Amino acid sequence: MKAHVTDSGVFVVLERGDEVMASLARLVEERGWRACTFAGIGALRDPEVGFFDLATKAYARRTFGEVELLSLTGNGTRLEDGGVVVHLHAVLGTDGCEVVGGHLFSGMVSVTAEVHAIALNAVLIRRRDPVSGLNLLTVPD
Repeated sequence: MKAHVTDSGVFVVLERGDEVMASLARLVEERGWRACTFAGIGALRDPEVGFFDLATKAYARRTFGEVELLSLTGNGTRLEDGGVVVHLHAVLGTDGCEVVGGHLFSGMVSVTAEVHAIALNAVLIRRRDPVSGLNLLTVPD
């Protein structure tokens, strides 16, 4: 992972073999950010994406082979204990030019991934939601 500070945040270039979630979590931790947003594109190998089913309170997950990362969007925030949470959604293009997407659980960079990260001047905390069981974002009063 290579990072370049810009006037609006940090532009990150993930290299072949970098794992997207772990790399962006490391960026948030190293920068000491409490909250940030992510937007990116690239190419991934074996990404795992999912759709949350509220009835079962579980994600239906699916893994794809080599794909284009058409759009990556999300945020980095903190849990109450200070742990980093990277929450990403991805739109992927398959070799048949079909489009799929969902919550991104993991993905290895196959060629490159270019991600713009913007730090937010905010303290946003994730807390466990009793209805869904997910750590949802809370906004301070």
